[in-house]
Amino acid sequence: MKATLAIFMLVLSFKLTAGTWGVGALQNDSAIDWLNGLKEENIIDTLNRTIDKHFESRYLDSDVCSKVIVAAEIASFLKVGNASKFPPRYPKWLSKIEGKVEPVFLAKVHSSVVACSDKNVSELAQMWNEDSERSKFIANLLSRLN
Repeated sequence: MKATLAIFMLVLSFKLTAGTWGVGALQNDSAIDWLNGLKEENIIDTLNRTIDKHFESRYLDSDVCSKVIVAAEIASFLKVGNASKFPPRYPKWLSKIEGKVEPVFLAKVHSSVVACSDKNVSELAQMWNEDSERSKFIANLLSRLN
């Protein structure tokens, strides 16, 4: 009986602490992990490779889309210089990035965000379901990319 109770408590504690999910770019663990792993050098190349991942599959894994959404936030920052969506330590190094995002790249990012918000092809969109906050977030992000 004690062993069963111990296993139950372990499983329960795992479920309560496993993963963070939200509708924003920085509201899930895989997005935060990816952002924390970024390096200052070659950021545009890294963003391009991340965005290109969405074109490699008909069905988009939630991790791919989480990274695409963060890449889109970074692209919008590089376009307009608004780092309000990032934790305070990120704008410091993001603001050091030199180079301009090209309109072709922004169009590619826009297309990726649209795909990642389509619940017919995106696991992340299915997880978000019909959340009105998600719709507002995506609309805002897409407007900043235009």
